[in-house]
Amino acid sequence: MKLKSKSEMFKTMVEKIDIALSDGTNFDEIAGKLKKVHIKRGDNYERALNTDLCTLLAKNELESRWVGLNL
Repeated sequence: MKLKSKSEMFKTMVEKIDIALSDGTNFDEIAGKLKKVHIKRGDNYERALNTDLCTLLAKNELESRWVGLNL
């Protein structure tokens, strides 16, 4: 795989993660949307994030929103 295609794949994945984080309103919704993030590799689609990472990202997102509200 060429560097340019890896870069585009990474950019797409980050955009999908950002959308999942910003669209969710609670932990289950955010984690569920993150679990659905897939990337295309060749002819196959693969899950980009494992369950533990989805959990951590969802927790961090909700904590950052809570801190932002209390400032």
